[in-house]
Amino acid sequence: MSLQSSLYINRPPNEGLAYAEIKRPGGFLRIKAPQKMGKTSLVFRLIHLAEQQGYQTAYLDLQTVDRTVFTSIDTFLRWFCLRVSQALKIPPQLDEYWDPSMGYKVSSELYFQEHLLAQSQTPIVLIIAAAEDLIQHPHVAQDFFPLLRSWHEKAKWSALWQSLRLVIAHATEIYVPLKIHQSPFNIGQAIKLPGFTAAQIYELAARYGLTQIDSNYAQTLVDLIGGHPYLVNIFFYHLATQALTVEDLIKTVATPSGIYGTHLRNYLMLLKQDPDLAMALKQIVSTPEGMELDAVTMYRLESLGLIKIKGYQAIPSSEVYRSYFHQQLNF
Repeated sequence: MSLQSSLYINRPPNEGLAYAEIKRPGGFLRIKAPQKMGKTSLVFRLIHLAEQQGYQTAYLDLQTVDRTVFTSIDTFLRWFCLRVSQALKIPPQLDEYWDPSMGYKVSSELYFQEHLLAQSQTPIVLIIAAAEDLIQHPHVAQDFFPLLRSWHEKAKWSALWQSLRLVIAHATEIYVPLKIHQSPFNIGQAIKLPGFTAAQIYELAARYGLTQIDSNYAQTLVDLIGGHPYLVNIFFYHLATQALTVEDLIKTVATPSGIYGTHLRNYLMLLKQDPDLAMALKQIVSTPEGMELDAVTMYRLESLGLIKIKGYQAIPSSEVYRSYFHQQLNF
């Protein structure tokens, strides 16, 4: 959602915690939420705030990286350092610092310390989006994630490293075997973006000018679609632009012909390409009390936003998903 959009809804205390963390010397922020839950909108607002403070920013989205970059930790770290240099508009000098005899992690650390941080007159906010993509490349993740943590630890005693503020955005838990003192996922400020509350849905309806949405209908959307920001906005867009009543839309939300038809079919097509994942979701939507899953399957379904985790149990993230996939995954 654009910075200028009046439809962005704050979800306290998340924005305040995020803004405070990137202002803190050596700050480390982790933002977790499934797809289309608002991570990118929040990150763009963080970037805007940082630039208003006079900070430099570098935004790296791992979804845009060619597969060849993940071939080795050397290839990945060279790409990483190059992209940060480009984002900060600092001419890259990788060959001057890259020394295989020292190791690639040390080389990248020296590059950051002596080439990037030493040249910067202001704090640097470095955002790594779609960090969960590294799960598919454990040979890279097992070196890269501990490296990020070590850089954060250096800020405890180094004024130079305090100027680096790290932000990691990811769709689910990062299931990479790391020792507890190596993981960057148990430090810093963690934010988990929830669905909208009924009050937030009611506020968004007012911004759309939808007077027919009262507090009861707002609660219905929490129950029906889990307050999912993307799905709530689709609902309100159709209500605002078509001659439909709230009841008209609610009757068909979980059907192929309803307003979420394209959204649901896209998920169905993806699931049918992966029978094991489809079978796991079929079992979940057919089990009212939820069920346990292996870690990898749980990660994949949670990152898609199709399930949520309560304790050790996986349950559908909304009644729309439960109803639709119970009907469609009929094998």
